[in-house]
Amino acid sequence: MLLRPFLNDATSCASYLFGWGTHAKLAVVDPHADLVDDYLAMAAALGAPIVAVLVSAPGCSSRQQPPLAGLDLPLRSPDTDPSFH
Repeated sequence: MLLRPFLNDATSCASYLFGWGTHAKLAVVDPHADLVDDYLAMAAALGAPIVAVLVSAPGCSSRQQPPLAGLDLPLRSPDTDPSFH
């Protein structure tokens, strides 16, 4: 299992890339637009695609804005999916 934190120094908000190497699938939690290239570079280095974007802290994530270039994936958050816990 991979859990890689990314810190946005400007906002002091953390985002995370996580997933499972054996399944070759990754997700980004609370992404920030300034870090998209970092998420994609890490995914490429691991040889696994980012298949989901999750927002747990809408105040920190810029994902609620227009889709982030390179991360135009289905979004799950408490605001968009009542089953999201």
